[in-house]
Amino acid sequence: MQKKRAPYPFETIATAISFSPRMDALISESVQLAKKFNSNLIFIHIGEKAEGKKEELNKIIKTYADEVPFTIACRNGEPVETILQICKENIVDLLVIGALEKETLIQYFFGSVARNICRKAKCSVLLLTQPSTSERKFNSIVINAKDNPKTPLTIETAAYFAKAYHIHQLQIVVERQLSPALYSSLPVDINEEEAQKLKEDLQDRDILEVKNILQKVNTHGLKLKIDYVSGKPGFAINKYTKEHNFDLLVINSPDEKLNILDRIFTNDIEYLFENLPSNMLIVHSRINKN
Repeated sequence: MQKKRAPYPFETIATAISFSPRMDALISESVQLAKKFNSNLIFIHIGEKAEGKKEELNKIIKTYADEVPFTIACRNGEPVETILQICKENIVDLLVIGALEKETLIQYFFGSVARNICRKAKCSVLLLTQPSTSERKFNSIVINAKDNPKTPLTIETAAYFAKAYHIHQLQIVVERQLSPALYSSLPVDINEEEAQKLKEDLQDRDILEVKNILQKVNTHGLKLKIDYVSGKPGFAINKYTKEHNFDLLVINSPDEKLNILDRIFTNDIEYLFENLPSNMLIVHSRINKN
């Protein structure tokens, strides 16, 4: 069963592939991940007459898989639901998919396969913006830390990932936007010094909350750095990730099922889906009903 399983270790990794220019790169990336995490590896191909393409896929995959065992799941059906069903049947821990760094307007409103999977997946998802057949080196990881029951497992999963790639430091980022309700509650005669003190108090409180979380999680002896960014959730962490050139952004999975209104009135995670700042790992902790 997937429910109540920890998001790591990645015992089974699945990759959704299609006959596209990036297929070889995704295959190579997946094989590398399977070696790093000593995982079972499944390649998923969805489409009309998919079964008839298994032999061709097997030949292509073998050029990269070397001694890594793998299975191929070919099936007809609607891509998103069928991919997720295969993941459920095989108790997949990590689903790897290729994703565009910037969605077109049509993709944004109607949803690319990758983004729709991210919104619905019941396992963790790794989005690779520029998959390559060269050896992948993740050198830096940033975690978007929220005051959320999922966050401890998200941080632990990031630490597990970092250890596999011999990364010795994790950057934890606390993201805060002052709410309209808070602004409206402030005295009209508050001066600049008092406003600055309030901002610093909120920052100290947020950082303390994250430090309390870090005391309860297993980070494998990694060095942890905490930073604070102020701005609209999603936008602020996106900018921070780009400016500091992180290789991987790690976030919690969505708390609720997202619909078309979330993509019109952009929330934090939808903005990240639309404008990927780097490769992104969405950790599904399997502790909430979402």
